[in-house]
Amino acid sequence: MLDYAGPAEAMRMAADGSAPFELHHCGPLPSVATSLGTRIDGIDPLPLTLPPNTLVVVVGSTDSPEPGTSAPYDAVARWLRTTPADDTRIASICSGGILLARAGFLAGRCCTTHFGLVAELERVAPSARVQSDFLFVDDGSILTSAGITAGIDLALYLIEHYAGVELATDIARRQVVRSSIGAARGMTHNFRRCLCIATIHIPRYTAHRMPFPTIQCAIGVWPSLRMPPM
Repeated sequence: MLDYAGPAEAMRMAADGSAPFELHHCGPLPSVATSLGTRIDGIDPLPLTLPPNTLVVVVGSTDSPEPGTSAPYDAVARWLRTTPADDTRIASICSGGILLARAGFLAGRCCTTHFGLVAELERVAPSARVQSDFLFVDDGSILTSAGITAGIDLALYLIEHYAGVELATDIARRQVVRSSIGAARGMTHNFRRCLCIATIHIPRYTAHRMPFPTIQCAIGVWPSLRMPPM
């Protein structure tokens, strides 16, 4: 549940501030059971189209069913393959990366997921360059985070990009989150330079390395991000 609630609350705070966000929560079912046994209701249907410059955030689930064994899971994978436009950015949190892989988004890309799912992600997306010790990875139009609370770090990173470091820092303080906000842009350049030198075949992407010691398939869609892409 924290995969969903943590980043969604950070985005909600940003939308209440100066961030150019409109939050929408949608999925294949109007109500889903969380890993705690409680339910989340009021989920909108998956939209047929997306506004320009939409950011889609795919949260994790307690399991990653094989294709053909879960109608809701298959519905989200099918929606991901057919609905996003060229200017849509897609982010995943925790095991949401497995769903992105099943939808074909991680082939040949740098990405990450929960450390306990690294082998599964490598199996589902054998050509992906899975970074097992990264907090989150930004590979342009596709962003992925490690497990559970790492989704909050990814949300703060996105808030900083779209709405500025001041708002992101304030939200991190209000959520009592220790963050590298403010130093992120310098870190981005350093990691990109080091990784490109170390591995020639890695294309453009940024990653934040950090040592670090599950909700049914719901998707949070945050459209109307009126800022230029990274």
